[in-house]
Amino acid sequence: MKKRDTFAIYTLGCKLNFSESSEISRQLQEFGLKQSNSPDYLLVNSCAVTAVAEKKVRNLVSKLSRQHPESKIIILGCYSELSAEEVAKWKNVSAVFGSANKIDVVPYLVNGAESKTTSSSFFPAYSSHDRTRSFLKIQDGCDYHCSYCTVATARGISRSDTMKHVLKQLEEIHNQGIKEVILTGVNLGDFGRKNGSSLFELLQEIEKLSLIERIRISSIEPNLLTDEIIDLTA
Repeated sequence: MKKRDTFAIYTLGCKLNFSESSEISRQLQEFGLKQSNSPDYLLVNSCAVTAVAEKKVRNLVSKLSRQHPESKIIILGCYSELSAEEVAKWKNVSAVFGSANKIDVVPYLVNGAESKTTSSSFFPAYSSHDRTRSFLKIQDGCDYHCSYCTVATARGISRSDTMKHVLKQLEEIHNQGIKEVILTGVNLGDFGRKNGSSLFELLQEIEKLSLIERIRISSIEPNLLTDEIIDLTA
């Protein structure tokens, strides 16, 4: 029997998903799996922030199922976090991973390992498919639970990378010749809140590092955008 060792990954939704898809792809290739247009595994990194986003996921999975009837489809991300039982019943879907444990698709495909990541774990990631710009994930999740928003449920509790690891990843990105980095998260203003640091302190350290020509900030709530951050970035 032919060994299943090829994959393709499709990404819907936010910058976080794009950074995570890139990280998953990079790790799978490090373990010897290859990207292919006729893959053994089709990974769909899904979004569920709106009804329109959910429809896009369903349409894409239906299309992939028709185009690649022999491929195993694996659904990752917010849609599967919110509607795991529904997703598991879709045609050709062989595995479902939520938002918090989507990185566990790597050991699952490499050696069949079960998921071990918890909702409080932070999964570091950055995109590297674009040679001029990278989305660097530094924060995930949300603790606000607004009644109109599913993000807190879909993405889990607020959690952050460490400042030391963020700076290390910036060095890796710099070494790839990338000139622009977008710091990415669900709510960047929450960065470091639970481990004794802050977004302002991180930005100061990034400025001292002087490796990346342009640093951009995404997804920060106005109440967490402090005067010191404004002064530093103005």
